[in-house]
Order: sequence, then C-alpha cells, then structure tokens
Amino acid sequence: MSKMPPEHVMDEAEAFDDAEAAVARLVTIYAEGRDLLGEHFERFTGGAKNFEKADARYPAVWIEVAPGRDYVRGGLAYGAVPEAGCYSAVLTNPELFRSYYLEQLQLLLDNHGGPLWVGISRRQIPLTFALETLTADLRQEQVADLSRCFYMPDLAEIDDDIANGIYRQTAGTAKPLSLFSAERVDYSLSRLNHYSGTSPGHFQRFVLFTNYQRYVDEFIEFGTREIESGTTFRAFVEPGNAVHINPRLSEEPSSGERTAKPPQMPAYHLVKDAHMGVTLVNIGVGPSNAKTITDHVAVLRPHCWLMVGHCGG
Repeated sequence: MSKMPPEHVMDEAEAFDDAEAAVARLVTIYAEGRDLLGEHFERFTGGAKNFEKADARYPAVWIEVAPGRDYVRGGLAYGAVPEAGCYSAVLTNPELFRSYYLEQLQLLLDNHGGPLWVGISRRQIPLTFALETLTADLRQEQVADLSRCFYMPDLAEIDDDIANGIYRQTAGTAKPLSLFSAERVDYSLSRLNHYSGTSPGHFQRFVLFTNYQRYVDEFIEFGTREIESGTTFRAFVEPGNAVHINPRLSEEPSSGERTAKPPQMPAYHLVKDAHMGVTLVNIGVGPSNAKTITDHVAVLRPHCWLMVGHCGG
C-alpha cells in the first residue's frame, strides 16, 4: 500500500480499492459539511452571536502512481495519468457527479492500482455554494457579518488554468487530478441555475445550443409528444424546473411550473436514466452568451455539445 497523503492535503484519510466505497465516502464528507453549514446559518439567522466559522470542508481524493504503474500506451483519453507521481483533486457535490466519479475513479484503480485515498480537504465550502437558496430575511448588520461568520468564495480558486494548460505545479504539491477546482465547479453550477432557469441536475450528457426560436419550439413540441405518447424519455423539463413525467416510464409525479418570464438562456431537457438524454439551450444573440454558457456547462463533463443553426460557427 502507498503511504498516506501528507497532512497538508487532507485529514481523516481512508484508503479504498473500490470506487463505490470511495464515492460513498466523498458523499458522506460533503453532506456532513453542507449540513454543518446549514445548522450554522440557521443559528445565525436566529440571532446567535459570537460563534466561530463552521469548519465545513470539501472532500478530496489522492492517489500515488508508482514508477512502472503509469499508463504509457496512450490509448485512453481519460481515466489514466501520463506519468508516475502523486495526484489529487478537491471535489464537490459527489451526489450530482456520482456516475462520473465512479467511472473515473474505477478507471484509475484499473489502470494504476490502488489505493485511492479519500479524506477531508483543506478547502472550506463557501456558504453561498453550499446552500442553494438563502431565503432568510437578513438584517443589515447580519449581512455585514456574513463574511465574519462564514467562508465566502475565494476568487483565486475560480479559474481555468488547468483546463487551459497553463497551470504550473508548485513544489510539495500533487499533480491535478481534475480539470476544475471544487470552487470553480460550484460557481458554474450556481450560474447554470441562474442563466438556464433549471437545476444543474437536469442537464443531460448530450447538449444542443441554438440561437433560433424555431428550434426551441420544435424541441418543446417533440418533448411534449414524448411525454404524452413516447417511450424513450423519462421526463421533459422546462425553465422553472417544471418536470413533466412520462407515466409509461416512471411512477414519480410531475412537479413545478414553467416560469412566466424566461431566463437569459432558457434550457430544456429530455431526460433519460444516467443523464443520457438531450438538453437544448437557447443562447439568444451574441457570442458572449455562447462563451458564458459553455464555460459553465463544461464542469458537467458532457459527452458532446453541438451548435445548431446556419450561424452555428
């Protein structure tokens, strides 16, 4: 077994030779952190004074690949590392990314051997990323106290350096195991909800972008037909998280209502199990919208995205 990760990487490190168990540990750590933040925020809004910031940290994964165990054949685009060394990643929302993490971690084990180490990272979960909606009516002095009582997003951790190939490893640190930091992923998840009018969990692996309303109209018509008489898609989701369930494929009830005012880039989702359906996003007019939405969809690691329309370039 490889040596434990150094203390500056994670606390309470546990070794795993099974991806399912490793992901379960990731889920537990993240859920405990979110619950702790929720409890502290409830105390804060209730008027509690003089309490320390909640120590709610992201989970992390770490693996050491010994010389001779690195993958040198070049046949895999993912799930393998190119050279021996230590690799780590701070991860977020493992329940949302469960299937993706399972696949990636199992491939690492298959290609390089174990163990995978999972523990509590040194990165704090920002309050605004952990709680989807902050609905409490805060007094002015409470708003001013938020940053004193809770950790807020650190903009220094929200960048695309790894994905853009300009990240430089510093001495004493592990090589990156993920294209995006946990904070970068959480930031995009929150922006997807804002821009598209739907929760990130509704996005599917195959994504279409368009700037023509007629394609949106056709997609909505097709989605409605699928729910009424089709047998391919389990649900059709519209902005506002209006979920229309196909009664032939699911016993869950439909829920939500379509928003009266469309968001900036409304998204519609034809849902299949394992997120293997199709998402359509109406990006409207302007290349800046295309850049913005793809920057945020990228953290969901879709299988494919495609721009449709004669201005698709």
